Amino acid sequence: MTCDERQRLRTVYNAAAEQYTACVNEVNRVRGKTTKQEYDRARALVDEARNARNAARLSLEQHKAQHGC
Repeated sequence: MTCDERQRLRTVYNAAAEQYTACVNEVNRVRGKTTKQEYDRARALVDEARNARNAARLSLEQHKAQHGC
């Protein structure tokens, strides 16, 4: 039996992980090719994406712990 909430949380986590990866790739792409202000903004987006990914992972782990699925 599939847990719909687990699937939803996994989808949210996967999207957050993909966004984080995209942000990291963008920072690596623009490093040394942009202004410090633009680079700092790209780094801030990495931090935001990392936080969103971590929150999604925590939600998924809490669901697994509480519901065993």
